[in-house]
Amino acid sequence: SNYPFFPSGVVILSGIEQGLFVLEVGAITSLPTASPTHTKSPTISPAPTAVTFWELQAGEPSECEITDDQLCVTDGPGYYQRNEKCTYVAIRDMRLTASGVFETEPSNGQYDRITIGGNYYFTNSEGKHNFPTSLTLVAGDTVIWKTDSLKSKYAGYRLCASQVADTASPTPSPTEEKSICVDDTEFQLKKKACSRLTTLKCNKWDAKSGRLVRNYCRSLCQNCTDGKNSLRCKDDKKFRFVVKKSNQKLSCKQLAKKRCNQKDKKKRMMREYCKKKCNFCEL
Repeated sequence: SNYPFFPSGVVILSGIEQGLFVLEVGAITSLPTASPTHTKSPTISPAPTAVTFWELQAGEPSECEITDDQLCVTDGPGYYQRNEKCTYVAIRDMRLTASGVFETEPSNGQYDRITIGGNYYFTNSEGKHNFPTSLTLVAGDTVIWKTDSLKSKYAGYRLCASQVADTASPTPSPTEEKSICVDDTEFQLKKKACSRLTTLKCNKWDAKSGRLVRNYCRSLCQNCTDGKNSLRCKDDKKFRFVVKKSNQKLSCKQLAKKRCNQKDKKKRMMREYCKKKCNFCEL
């Protein structure tokens, strides 16, 4: 029991077992309330995002690979296969280089090749490729890889991108025309290679194959541009195909595509002159 009513503030407490207690109660003060401590949540920085340079627009991912954290495009390890077709699109401005691998079947670009900005890149008959040290691409440019139907024993390509330092004024789409302006070392006119011909022979043709000199002696005849809208890829409006039996003269517009690989009475191959109709630049 307790008796807390003494004027002095003394309180008497007692218990049967505990005995009597006289207590002096001092001023009761409130215990200070501790301010709540707010632990600041740690700031989580987002994981760095890899810069993406490429998008595969057409082709099989197993044949048209984007590797090295989205930096490089390649046909993959080993020899490339027949009938491969890949179209890569540049997502951002870039500087493009051949990184360690660039080898196609030797030709003047009519078999296996990379096409960028209408220009062909390939290995020539001397075993040297014409891909430049670097190319500057802008967003939207395409890199197209195409192989023919023959079995290959060549490594293909590995092209890698890096960021362009100054994107304020990027270099226009690549126009490496001189790099593809090479003579076909296998072409001959009356047993004479391009190096032994003069420009007077540029509009002549080989009677055996029906091939036009300027289409193969490209450096000699300055026939260097490959874009779909270039003169090299357009139909010759002055050309007339002379039908062997009837002597009828037909323009490229009048000729059917089935004649593309036929020679006329003068032994000229149609596709050498009707280049747009016969997809000369796409072969």
